[in-house]
Amino acid sequence: MGEVDAKARQDRGRKAETDTCDAIGRAYCAGLLGTGREAEDRLNAARRIAAAYWAAYGFGTPDSLARFQPQQGKPPSDPERDALREASLTRSLELINAQGRHIRNAFDQLVIDPNPDSGPAWLDAIVIAHRDKAQATTSQYQQMERALDGLDLIA
Repeated sequence: MGEVDAKARQDRGRKAETDTCDAIGRAYCAGLLGTGREAEDRLNAARRIAAAYWAAYGFGTPDSLARFQPQQGKPPSDPERDALREASLTRSLELINAQGRHIRNAFDQLVIDPNPDSGPAWLDAIVIAHRDKAQATTSQYQQMERALDGLDLIA
């Protein structure tokens, strides 16, 4: 994972602050989502499902992330579109659930859970280790792999 991560970070260069406003963005900027198109597809899929998840459960985005969201007017309510989005979200989460609770738990921590400044702890440990040109623990890398396994089902 380390060599690929270093190459991915080098390819992207310095990212804007808004790219690190959540766990998936920090993983992307650290080169943990892969390289090139694969990394971008994973990032975009994660952000889409997180937005759909939070919209389905009552609000567009956790308050702490609101300052980083695009400031566009809210489109008019369209019950049919909302139903299709929720059905797509349900199908995506069912795919991930079918892989087992370890995959879903890691996926939620990386993609769904609001972690605006830090977290989950295993991601922080990997990012710090890579920045220091060290290795995180095996269990921390396993959590990242589980999260990516879930993410790849919807990317």
